[in-house]
Amino acid sequence: MVWVLSIGPDRHFKWLESAESRQVKNYLFGEAGDRLPEAQAHWSAMRGAIETVGDEDLTMEFLRLACCVLYGATRERDVMDRVESNARGKGEAIRLLSFFGELSTDYAAILNPDHPKWNGYDESVMKSVEIIKGLGVTQIRPLMLSIARHFAPAHTTNAFRRMLAWSIRFLIVGGRGGKLDEGYARLANEIHKDVIKSDTDLVEAARSFVPSDAQFTGAFETARVSVSRLARYYLRALELTARGEANPEFIPNDGLAINLEHVLALGDADRQSVETHGQRLGNLALLQADKNSQIGNADFPTKRAVYAQSSFLLTSQIGELLSWGVLEIEQRQKTLAGLAVKTWPLD
Repeated sequence: MVWVLSIGPDRHFKWLESAESRQVKNYLFGEAGDRLPEAQAHWSAMRGAIETVGDEDLTMEFLRLACCVLYGATRERDVMDRVESNARGKGEAIRLLSFFGELSTDYAAILNPDHPKWNGYDESVMKSVEIIKGLGVTQIRPLMLSIARHFAPAHTTNAFRRMLAWSIRFLIVGGRGGKLDEGYARLANEIHKDVIKSDTDLVEAARSFVPSDAQFTGAFETARVSVSRLARYYLRALELTARGEANPEFIPNDGLAINLEHVLALGDADRQSVETHGQRLGNLALLQADKNSQIGNADFPTKRAVYAQSSFLLTSQIGELLSWGVLEIEQRQKTLAGLAVKTWPLD
């Protein structure tokens, strides 16, 4: 796919449509016949909403997601075939373009927690959108889009909360890309077809698709996390659960000056232990930046005193131990796994 960058008179950058999206547009405009002005208005409305999202052309991504909602799992290269098969003649072409124009507002909303659409919704919806976006999760977007389009605000609140939990479960357990794409697209399409009518229906429909508590716990007990922003989010949410606070999954991944501390280091163990367990979540701890700078690369006996004084409960618990090695890491991670099921529940 090739994008062309245009610089307008106001010196603002604007991404022009890709060749693929122009092909879809030209087909629909051709089918519109004497209703071309109406078709052009719908397309312009769609493009306008998409352009509010960012500084790259996301038209084809949107069109693929829209096709997932309408028809089920769709790859980007299959969008044109979907459009040609379902929009023959001016009436069908205009209906499809009208749907694209309306759905594009919801698309902009699922990528922007501050979008005006969410003004009438519970604050947790905006937090879910913010965190899912921050996690870099994209395969769930067809389902988010269909829920934003079809569910009432109360059902959207519960559904988005569940989708955040499902996203974490798949990040930890893993999953083949095709399986995730097909599963989320199936659910999105069933919502559109009114097979799934509520958040309760959605949870039941997804039960065989989303990792179970047993699968999630088992994977969490051995999870290695090399991406710092993910590890920080996991540990901050688990910290709130350990403290018994409400809505721990909505903790933002910014604000405080918090460092990610790798407890086990080469000075404390052999290289093999560090290689196998150094990135385990059980070996990672949150520490205020000023505290982290104090200990540097000190050995565990030196660091444990700093850990013990930490305001983070899960970090201070490490400071209560006399030694730190593979066994301690594995035991701590089992404890964290127990908290994880409560933090990101299925129901």
